[in-house]
Amino acid sequence: MRRHESKLQRANVVAGFDSQDSADEALLELRSVGLPDRRIGYYYQAGRGRMVDLLAGRHRFAAAVIWAAVGAAAGVGVVFLLDRAGAAGPDRAGLAVTLGVCGALLLGTAGGIMGLWAERPGDDIPAGDATPYVMSVEAGGTGGRVWEILCRHGGHAVPHTPVPVQA
Repeated sequence: MRRHESKLQRANVVAGFDSQDSADEALLELRSVGLPDRRIGYYYQAGRGRMVDLLAGRHRFAAAVIWAAVGAAAGVGVVFLLDRAGAAGPDRAGLAVTLGVCGALLLGTAGGIMGLWAERPGDDIPAGDATPYVMSVEAGGTGGRVWEILCRHGGHAVPHTPVPVQA
């Protein structure tokens, strides 16, 4: 299995910004010329030698779906246990649907909240770099045009050594 490669490692154009407004404007222009977010890394310093990608998604939807399925199964399982004890009542199917939906809603919501606490993917900050915002772009053959866009919005060169991509 291949380890996760960050956008900063795959980038061939990297620029630093001193203000978030400048970086936001550059991001909007990169999007307007057709670069998808999966090829753009937009990092801010999060302390402890880490940079966090603002465009990286959290796992809240996946966590909500997984925990909703667990909640639905738990609700139906409770009905099975109540039926074995003789306390399920005459409408076991209705009780199973009700407890399944309630369990899915309760645990799905809890799972979504837990997904918010998952740490976003990040990268180590290059030694001595104090740039508050860094944008990395996997530009392919359009590196010159991308660099021009980044510089037009106040981007400047930052030390960057790409890590070789492993097959």
